[in-house]
Amino acid sequence: MEKAGQPRNSVAGSEVDRKWQKKLAALEEKAKFYQEHHLVPEYKPRLRDPSPFWKEFYRQKGAIDTAVLDKEDVHVFAYEPRSAESPDTPSTGKRKYVVTSYSELWHHIQNRFKHQQPATFYEVIPEGAACKLYFDLEYQKKYNPMHDGRQMVESLIEIVCQKLQESFHISCSSKDVMVFDASTDTKFSSHLIFNLKSAAFKDNIHAGNFVHHLCDGLRRLQSTDANEVPCIAKKPRLNEDETTLFVLDQNDKISLFIDEGVYTKNRNFRLYKCIKLGKNNPLLVADYNKFELKQPKRKIVNKDKEIFMESLITNIKCTSNTKVLTFESSVRESNISTSPQSSPGSTNKEGYRTDPSPFSDLDDFIKTVVTKGNVQGNIRRWVYFAECGTMLYDIIGNRWCENIKRAHKSNNIMILVNLKRRIFYQKCHDPDCKRIDYKSAELPLPVDCLPQIEDYEDEELLRALEMVDNGSKGDMYSSTVSIETTCSSTETINVAVAEEDITDEEFSEVYNKLLESQIVSPHRT
Repeated sequence: MEKAGQPRNSVAGSEVDRKWQKKLAALEEKAKFYQEHHLVPEYKPRLRDPSPFWKEFYRQKGAIDTAVLDKEDVHVFAYEPRSAESPDTPSTGKRKYVVTSYSELWHHIQNRFKHQQPATFYEVIPEGAACKLYFDLEYQKKYNPMHDGRQMVESLIEIVCQKLQESFHISCSSKDVMVFDASTDTKFSSHLIFNLKSAAFKDNIHAGNFVHHLCDGLRRLQSTDANEVPCIAKKPRLNEDETTLFVLDQNDKISLFIDEGVYTKNRNFRLYKCIKLGKNNPLLVADYNKFELKQPKRKIVNKDKEIFMESLITNIKCTSNTKVLTFESSVRESNISTSPQSSPGSTNKEGYRTDPSPFSDLDDFIKTVVTKGNVQGNIRRWVYFAECGTMLYDIIGNRWCENIKRAHKSNNIMILVNLKRRIFYQKCHDPDCKRIDYKSAELPLPVDCLPQIEDYEDEELLRALEMVDNGSKGDMYSSTVSIETTCSSTETINVAVAEEDITDEEFSEVYNKLLESQIVSPHRT
C-alpha cells in the first residue's frame, strides 16, 4: 500500500529518469563533439566542375567497381573513421572507402585543413591503373642524428632521374618532382611524386619493379665500386656522411630510407594536407620543393588545388602521346620477387607476354572481337587509365582497319574501351589514320563483360543480422560519427527510435538541447 503523499509509480519514474539522464549525457557528448569539429559546408560546384557525388563503402571492391562503371568522373579514396568518444582513434578499426570526384574531395580536405582539423584521406591506386612514379621515404632521427633528409632527397632525385634517362630515354629534373613532407621531431617522412612529361608507368607494380631494381643497385653500391653497378655507374659514389641514403633502425640494422612495400595492388597513399589518424603532422609541400606547376592558358586561381591535382598518382590523361613505361620483374638477389615466368598470364604466338587485366571478362570479349574467320587476333598488351575510365588494348594478329576497309600492311590496331560509357571502338597506329585522328563507330559493350556491383556488402548484412539478433532497431545514442564526411548540407538528423524509447515531451527536450548546441536550425523539419 502506497504511503500518503508518495507519488504514484515512483519506482517506474526513477527508472525512466535514470534512462533519460543516460541518454541526455550521450546527446550532450555528441553536441560537444560537433561544437569542436568543423562541419564541412555543402559542395557547390561551378559550371565546369563535376556534379556532387558521394558514396561510401565498407569494402574496397564495391567502391572500385562503382567508380569504374559510374558515368560520373569519380574515383576511389579511403579514410579512417573517427568517433565522438575518441576522435583520435578509429571508430571501427578499419578504413572506409568513398567514391567521389577530385573536386568534391578537395572541397572536404581544404575546409577541414582551414579549420585546423586535417582529414585522413588516402588515394586508392587501383590494380592495373597507369600511374606516376612515387616514393615513400622515412627514417628515425634518433638513430640517425647526422643525416640530413633534404640532402638525401635531393641525391635520390638525381639518381632516379639518371636511371629514367638510361632506361626509358626520359629527361627529368627536380622541377618535375613534387616533394611533400610530414616530418616530426622524431621521424623524417617524405613523399615524392614524379610528374613526367607525357609518360607514366603501366601500373604501380611496374613502378615498384623499377624502384626495386634501383634499390638493389644502391645496395650493391654500398660495398662495391660505383663503376661496377650499371644503374649508378655515372653517379659518383655517395660519401658516408649526411647525404647517404642508408639509415639505421632501433636494432642497428642498416637499410635504405626508401619504403619498398608501397607498390602493391590497390595501395592506399596519403593525400596532400591529410594526416594519419591520431597524428598531427599533415603532408605538406616541403620548403625545398622545386616542382613547377604547369602554367595553363588561364591564370591559376587556386594554387593549392592545382598542387592537389598534380599530386594524385593516377591522375593521368589518356592521350595518343602518352608513353607507357613497363619494367618487368626479375629474380632479385634477395629472392623477394618472383620471376615473370612464375606469375599468371599467357604468351601469345608472337612471343609477347600478356598478364590478365583487372577485367578478365572484358579481356575475353576483346579477344572475340579481334578474332574473325581465319584471322586469329590477340592482345599484345593492355593499359588502364583510371582517371578517365579507359582501357586500351594493343592488338596483334589482326590489322583490319575500319577506316581503309582492309588490313594494314605493317601497322597494328588498338581497341579502346570506355568503361563509364560502356562502349568500345577501334583506332590504329598507322600514321595516316593517326593524322586524321580516325576512330571507328562506337559499339556497345555486353553487360556480362563488365564488373558486377553487389547490391549489399557483407559487413552491412552482418551488422543488420546482429541488430536483429539483439532485438535492436538501431542505437540513436551511439556517438560513432564519421567526422571526415560530416557535411553541414544535411537537412535533418534522422533518429532511429525503438518502441519503448522517449515520449514526445522527452523528444522536445532533446530537440531543444540540439538547438542550444546549434546542431539543427529552428526552421528545419
